[in-house]
Amino acid sequence: MPTQQIWTHGNAGLMEVPGAPGINNKTEIENAFYLFQTSWTRDGLFFTGGSDMVDLRGWGTAAFVRMGFEGRVVVWDRGRGDVDKSGGFWLQYALPTIVTPGARVKKVMVRSKPDNQDKITITRIHMWDGNRRRVFADDSVRDPSDFEGSLNQNYEMGLTVSLFVKATRANDDILRIFSVGAEVDL
Repeated sequence: MPTQQIWTHGNAGLMEVPGAPGINNKTEIENAFYLFQTSWTRDGLFFTGGSDMVDLRGWGTAAFVRMGFEGRVVVWDRGRGDVDKSGGFWLQYALPTIVTPGARVKKVMVRSKPDNQDKITITRIHMWDGNRRRVFADDSVRDPSDFEGSLNQNYEMGLTVSLFVKATRANDDILRIFSVGAEVDL
């Protein structure tokens, strides 16, 4: 079987709305997005939100910014103060997946760089085979900068890598994500 690497760019991430698996009807959807359906002002600035921002509660917000060369996560205080904020959320990366009979995924890879790993970092990395099953989980990632996790699993559908981003007393701290990938045997 030939071994290939498949990658997606760091700017391809999508933030998961907290509580998303439990959202099943219009009212629950409206409640999940209510915070960012409205606009607010802070120090004379006008903000509008969208699917690239999640509420961390207590006036904390995380945003995912796409750039030509990376995706950036930033956490800040959207209230009147400038208080450190904590919280976490999932960031999803769909990989361009080739599926053939007997295909196996051997490695999951993440290239990222936090400005301050004590303030904002990736703490968990999971890989999914479509919506069927999780094929990899590392729930205690120590160094997400040049992460490589080994596995040996068959897969039958598209591969997705889920990154859990955790902020601890962050305040305008940035996590840069350059690329997410996998090594597969076809």
